[in-house]
Amino acid sequence: MKPSFLRLCLAVFLLVTFQPVSAASSEYSATTKESSPREGERTGRLFVGKDGVRTEYEVNDEKLVQIVNFRTQEVYLLNPGKRSFMRRSIGQAGSAGSGHPSQEAPSADPCTGQQGLLCKSLGTENVNGRKAVKWLLTPRGDDQESREVTLWLDYERHTPLKQVMPDGVTMSLRLLGKETVNRRQTEKWEMTVTGTGDSSNVSYQWYDAELGANVREEQTGVYSRELLDIKTGSQPGDLFNVPDDFTEVKPGQGGSQQR
Repeated sequence: MKPSFLRLCLAVFLLVTFQPVSAASSEYSATTKESSPREGERTGRLFVGKDGVRTEYEVNDEKLVQIVNFRTQEVYLLNPGKRSFMRRSIGQAGSAGSGHPSQEAPSADPCTGQQGLLCKSLGTENVNGRKAVKWLLTPRGDDQESREVTLWLDYERHTPLKQVMPDGVTMSLRLLGKETVNRRQTEKWEMTVTGTGDSSNVSYQWYDAELGANVREEQTGVYSRELLDIKTGSQPGDLFNVPDDFTEVKPGQGGSQQR
């Protein structure tokens, strides 16, 4: 199996899983908190507005800012300490690479924006109690059945409910019910990844339909991510622009770091 095809198919699953289900999601700001046994705890700031998404965080005691600008369709990585920035198109960064909600709702066709795939609809099926559209994903220019991926998209939301990789690894989502998390009403989802043998792991996502985003994600003993101090309301457009006095640097020149 070509590693690039595996990464592409996994990206399709994760991309649509973590996208909002509505293009009209609320604007908001929040404190982000991430923790894991290996890396400890890290906090930052998140701003989601109609013009883009801004994330502020620290790497090796250096403050960095990532901006996804919907108007310019670019991703900026700012180093405030050096007054410098790098830019990439959203296409170059990869839709999943921004790590943030998209301005657009998920497409009913999983091949939208994925040039390396061919997608064929195979009808509808029931997946964990939800109606889903079954898709067959095949790499372009390669008709070998051993490289096909099967994907089930939620009929209403167009978000993935299940995916079977060519090597038999299966990823599936199941709605467990509603829960209140950090004073927000959410849907609790269980994600199960099953290997070809007896290996499997389970993680959880708490999805906030008003925000169009997960407010908490965790895998017991491995990691947890959550949004705290969430405040809804319009966000200033300047948050999603590069300051005029910042100097652009090209990749390899230094001045910024990749997250």
